[in-house]
Amino acid sequence: MVWKGMDDVLLSHWKRPRALRVASTLKRCLSDYMVRGAFLERHLCGRECTITRVELSKDMRRATIYVIPFMEESDVPVSPRALVHALNQLVPMVRRHLGRQLSLKRVPLLFFKHDAAYERMWHDTHVG
Repeated sequence: MVWKGMDDVLLSHWKRPRALRVASTLKRCLSDYMVRGAFLERHLCGRECTITRVELSKDMRRATIYVIPFMEESDVPVSPRALVHALNQLVPMVRRHLGRQLSLKRVPLLFFKHDAAYERMWHDTHVG
């Protein structure tokens, strides 16, 4: 039941190979950029996150980036809402960086969202 939405996303990208390539390139570039220590310390106060997936609109002008907080067992829990808010505040800077790194006609508008489906799946497999 949890994976139903994921199958729809994969199927929609399968029908559009260019969208799949752009989404995977965006995910890789965003991950590389966000791993840098200076970015994390300066803008996210050391809070790390994992990008679970990237969805593109049909015209590829909007990208929704689904994230979950990355936590070690010793870490203080990070509120997903606070993390997403911080990331959405940094969208102009992240788009500027992507514009320099990617050879796209237009860098899509970025919207960060918490991936609750991924956490529900993790909880179901580890608790039940």
